[in-house]
Amino acid sequence: MKESASSTGASQEATVAGAAFIPGADIRLGLGLGGSSGGRRRNQFTITLDAKIMSAPVTEVKQSGRTAGASQSVTVGNRVIGIAPMLFFGYDGK
Repeated sequence: MKESASSTGASQEATVAGAAFIPGADIRLGLGLGGSSGGRRRNQFTITLDAKIMSAPVTEVKQSGRTAGASQSVTVGNRVIGIAPMLFFGYDGK
């Protein structure tokens, strides 16, 4: 939510809302360092980069008021894209 007001009596407010089925993609790249310690046992350190990319439709509502009048607008169907990168460190001892 974004709000503002001025000394001339004007004010504005904007809100963006998104709720729907959000399609996305998950990209994962990992590196394992280590080896086996005889038999089927394995000891290794793991570094993994994981990135999630999502896209969703949003609705935006804007309102503004002045001493001479007011206005309101609603925008439907815009899309936003979100990227969430993550870095994982781990140790496998099987």
